[in-house]
Amino acid sequence: MVREMAEAVELERDALRLANDTLKTQSLTIAKLEHRLARLLRVQFGRSSKQMDIAQLRLIFEEVDTPAPANDDDAAAKPKGIRKAGSRQPIPAHIPRQTTEHHPVPCGCGGTDTVIGEDATEVLDYVPARFRVLRHVRPRIACRHCEQIRQAPAIDLPLPKVMASSALLAHLIVSRFVDHQPWYRQSAILRRQGVDVDRDVMGSGPQAGLAHVPRL
Repeated sequence: MVREMAEAVELERDALRLANDTLKTQSLTIAKLEHRLARLLRVQFGRSSKQMDIAQLRLIFEEVDTPAPANDDDAAAKPKGIRKAGSRQPIPAHIPRQTTEHHPVPCGCGGTDTVIGEDATEVLDYVPARFRVLRHVRPRIACRHCEQIRQAPAIDLPLPKVMASSALLAHLIVSRFVDHQPWYRQSAILRRQGVDVDRDVMGSGPQAGLAHVPRL
């Protein structure tokens, strides 16, 4: 009985020693493969790949080798609305639509046509910004009976002696301080559309208008 127990203990020791040797061999093989992979990354991607250490490589392999959950409940719980990179998204519904119908040539048999369906192709279009002049006319009216002359008072401009509406001033301010467009670049953009405004004059008007904007 004691001899059998001793033999069993010796067999377990041999099995444990063999498992330890196998583990050491596998660890050495993994280290060699990681070193070779790191060298290949440096050869292919250059110096930037040196920042990827062995721990990051192991993390990558763990993420790749991790099996997906087989439970249907877990798969159903994942959000399905994640947009894939490079996927085409539909044009937002709030953008106005201009519809143009393209009809085929009439049928040669002379029969009556019936619409059974349609195919629509939507293309996003851009309408360039355009300028307009708001012309405020104040006629002088004279009374023939009492010879009194009347005229409506002058309109209130957003800024005195500045020939710009509130919409134009708001556009310039948003372009400068939100879209980070310098005054000289905005002046060049306006010049391409036939409106010559010096950048110094352009900057003085909106900056004066900022004084009337309440701080949030």
